[in-house]
Amino acid sequence: MTRFMIPLEISSRKHDEWVRKNFPEISGLVYLASAGRGPMPARAARAMHTILERESSTMRFILEDGRISREFRDEASRLLCAHRDEVAFVTSTTHGINLFANSVRWKKGDNIVLGNIEYPSNIYPWVRIAETRGLEIKKIRARNGLLDVEDYAKAVDDRTRVLPISLVQFSNGQRMDLDRLTEICEEHGTMLFLDAIQALGAIKLDVRSYDIAGISAGGYKWLCGPLGSGILYVSNAIREELEPEMISWFGLEERQRKSLWQRVVSGGDLIDAHVRTSRDASAFDHSFENYIEVVGLTESIRFLRKIGLARIEKRILELTDYFIERIDAEKFKLLTPREHERRAGILSFSFWNGRLKESQAKKIEKALGKIRLVVRGNSIRSATHFFNSKKDIDSAIRALRRISRGMRL
Repeated sequence: MTRFMIPLEISSRKHDEWVRKNFPEISGLVYLASAGRGPMPARAARAMHTILERESSTMRFILEDGRISREFRDEASRLLCAHRDEVAFVTSTTHGINLFANSVRWKKGDNIVLGNIEYPSNIYPWVRIAETRGLEIKKIRARNGLLDVEDYAKAVDDRTRVLPISLVQFSNGQRMDLDRLTEICEEHGTMLFLDAIQALGAIKLDVRSYDIAGISAGGYKWLCGPLGSGILYVSNAIREELEPEMISWFGLEERQRKSLWQRVVSGGDLIDAHVRTSRDASAFDHSFENYIEVVGLTESIRFLRKIGLARIEKRILELTDYFIERIDAEKFKLLTPREHERRAGILSFSFWNGRLKESQAKKIEKALGKIRLVVRGNSIRSATHFFNSKKDIDSAIRALRRISRGMRL
């Protein structure tokens, strides 16, 4: 596969020119906020515009014999090193989580183990399921802001049906030990489900190396795709344990779908006694997705893959190593684990004690100007992607040093 020639010099004029060309929307910004919204490559925006123009100017039916869906499945499956029939398009992480959670054949007495600092999207679908199905929620409490995988080992038992967990935590960037989580789940026959929105696009993940039942990830953060796009992965190994509750025309088993279509065309009884859903991830498909968003995410994934996910992960770790050096030199407090295997692109740190008032956090963000960081009550969150540079980090540190001295926090 031909790779894009992104300049490897971490701070260079050629690198800056490459970023301006490929990510024009962040031109003029020091953009360290991909954990909230990743910039979309220019080629993805052009591809979306082409589809919109074609549909609006010619009224052409844009499905084109399924080409758009096929290309998405090809790129998404290659991203995860999965089979193409194990991936489906979803509109968000939340959408994918709900599809999976509502498809499990739950039994009364089953339990779900949840960390108490997970993003709400990976908490409340499971809490609702527990309420309506008579399940138990076992809560794992973070210690000093971090989740301990051994606390999960103690909580998971033979009635734990699903262990939902973020591969990278949104608040502090903690990357969970996937090897250990897999081991815990295999011991008890538990399905491991990953919220991977803060991981995919920042790290290389090969699902063949782990026993992962499912993954959901919105496409608009580290994957640099459009809003309203995402990936759902459902392992073929556990597909028979799921029965989708939301049924669409495209989610039916192929023979039933073809038979029904023949009756639609020729006329006839359209009520079958039983619903037979597809036995792969296409069972979770909509009848008609927003194909503009599908094309945008497909192109963004293709863009990242051509650069190389291992290469991207390496670059992100090099940049965050440098960021940590600068944080330490300023004597700011780092809240993210330091080890490479325990972090990805997010760093969380602070230069104050206790919690900021909301007005103080907004004042810091305003003072940062064109330097885009997220400031919350207990920390500043940076999200360094492969297109960033040491120059970006130096600019952020200089601004934070000035702000910390001026506000006297």
